[in-house]
This record gives sequence, C-alpha cells and structure tokens, in this order.
Amino acid sequence: MNKDEAYLVGYTIGDGSLYSYDHPFSLEPGKTLRGYELCWGDKDRQQLEIIEGIIKKRFPTINTRIRVRKNNKGLVLKCTKKIVFNYVENLLEQDIKKEPNELIASYISGFCDAEADVSRTTSTVVKGKKYYKSRIQITQKDKNFLLTIKTLLKEKFSIDSTIHKKWNQEAYILCLTCNKRVSSFKQQIHFRNPTKKDKLNSLFPGV
Repeated sequence: MNKDEAYLVGYTIGDGSLYSYDHPFSLEPGKTLRGYELCWGDKDRQQLEIIEGIIKKRFPTINTRIRVRKNNKGLVLKCTKKIVFNYVENLLEQDIKKEPNELIASYISGFCDAEADVSRTTSTVVKGKKYYKSRIQITQKDKNFLLTIKTLLKEKFSIDSTIHKKWNQEAYILCLTCNKRVSSFKQQIHFRNPTKKDKLNSLFPGV
C-alpha cells in the first residue's frame, strides 16, 4: 500500500460504496452475469477529481466519469470495472493499523476529506479583544470507528481528541478542539481537499 492507496481507503470508508450484483445476460436467456459498481460521492468536484486521479494513476486505460446525482444532491464518481472493484476491495481488507505512520496519516486524511469540517470559533473576549479557537470535527454514526480514529491520532501522532453524542441524533462527533491539536493535525496529517486545505492553512499560515 502507498500513500494514495491509503488515502483512497480512508475516503472510501467515509464517502464511498462498493456493490456487486447478478443481472440477466441478454444474449443467453437464463444466464446471469456478475456486475460491479464503485461509487464515491461529494458536493465538491475537485474532491472527486482527486479520487479519479488516484484510480487513473493505477489504471490509466479505465474510463471514469463524474456525474450529477439523480436527485441533484451533489456529485458522484462511478466505476463499473471488476478489476478496479477487486483492487479497492483488497485495499479495504488490509489492516491500516499495521502500516507505517505516513500511510496512516494519508488514511486519516482521506477519511477527514470525506467526513471532517474545519472551523474557527470565538474562545473568549478580553478587554474587547477576541481570542479564537480552531476546531476539526468528524461526524459518524459508528462510534466504534471514531474510537479507532481517536486511538490512531493519539498513539501514532500524539493528538488528543474527544468523542460525544450529537444532540438529538443517532450519531457521534470526534473533535479536535484547541489550536495546538489542530495545528498538530496540519503538520502531521493535513487535508488534500483544496477547500479544507486552504481553510486550515489560513488558520495557521506560519505552520
């Protein structure tokens, strides 16, 4: 596994899906064929172009296409090639926790490009001057998966985080809630998504 592949795994877990299915073979009645489909969704075309670039780098002759979803809610990148399906499925089956830290960083980066938000909030006001606190948060229904990310952040990169239940919803939020933690995330992990990357860079321009 390389950095791009680790990133692809993280993003696929966050905003991807794999399907395999049987369908009739029109030229031979009674015979069925196996179909394969990979989908990655996002509202940001640049994000899907990152994923498309990783796939095309590994499979230069494979055609992919970014389309508007049928419900007009965002975009989707689809691929129906068995070779790509098997490739991604094999990557997903590997244990990322056993990989070097640089690959784990890419994996977390991919997942955060899919699921994380970065923001700045007012921490306090002293004598009319505002002091700000940076924050990265990830929302997920699977608390156990967030616990895995929390453990990787702490054990591999010494970044502390917290997890709490989202109010009135069946979901959980992992938070990095101070400038030191968010700055450390930038230095060791960072985003690839241009919008999120630029926003984080603007919060810590000298880091």
